[in-house]
Amino acid sequence: MRFHKVIRLVLVGLVALGLAGCAQPISEPAASTTPTPTLLTAAQRVRDVEVGSAAMGESVKVRVVVPPDFDTNPDQLWPVVYLLHGCCDDYQAWSRVSDIAELSAASGVLVVMPDGGKTGYYSNWLKGPKWETFHLTELRSYLAANFRGDSTREAIGGFSMGGFGALSYASRHPGRFKAVMALSPVANPLRDPEIVLDDVRSQAPKTDPYALWGSPTNNAATWKQHDPYYLASGLRDTTVYLYAGTGTDAWEPTLRAETVKLADRLRSLGLAKLNIALTQRTNQPGTHLARYWDRELKLAWPGLIAAVKA
Repeated sequence: MRFHKVIRLVLVGLVALGLAGCAQPISEPAASTTPTPTLLTAAQRVRDVEVGSAAMGESVKVRVVVPPDFDTNPDQLWPVVYLLHGCCDDYQAWSRVSDIAELSAASGVLVVMPDGGKTGYYSNWLKGPKWETFHLTELRSYLAANFRGDSTREAIGGFSMGGFGALSYASRHPGRFKAVMALSPVANPLRDPEIVLDDVRSQAPKTDPYALWGSPTNNAATWKQHDPYYLASGLRDTTVYLYAGTGTDAWEPTLRAETVKLADRLRSLGLAKLNIALTQRTNQPGTHLARYWDRELKLAWPGLIAAVKA
């Protein structure tokens, strides 16, 4: 009996040891298996689209650069920064001037670079295309529907003819744009009308240049309706960045004189009265070349972003 009792005690001990060996040690909770959202690469962020336009009677090409987290925030609305190209170029021009994807990566905005015609002059022509309707009405609606563009937070900029477009659009539509950047712009076309007329002749020799705004002599009123100098008060409540270099090439001296004239006009109207935050850079080296526009874009960019996010 004693022998069997000892055996039972030994067996009970072995079973207890076995159960103890099977017990799992207390550990930290398992890490979450939810994948980290993947940010878009620079190449994935550049999206070229064709936007159907009743105003133009055809589709127009537009390049849109979206934020890195665009796809992972499907409900977010994005501020919009429009960049307009110069004469004789197209919607890809700004990508040749600067690395827009890199510049805008941390900004949380859509950068929109539409075609404006080689010499479209960002206007509804008296006889011809209706670029203003396309850019400011049709494209705006397209961006809201397809890229979640926030039409209440917009800025606009451009170089040369595009600088004119930025100033003209903003001054013709007061309050629409929070900020305007104009680099080497045609800032006062009625002062030097041959710049505009020669641009049209150079790219469309068979097109009547007066089909744009008419004769600057006989249709001066129409020219003034598009001229930023005469529309300067329309830039009220706007951050304005003006640049033109001191270099001596075929275009920059004339455009610099126009830009200085516009800046002087804004001051005479009263910057505080119009609530305009003006940056004027017309005493810096530079000619009518992309490398200077790249430099100025990078300097102006923080102000554009601050304005659309205020």
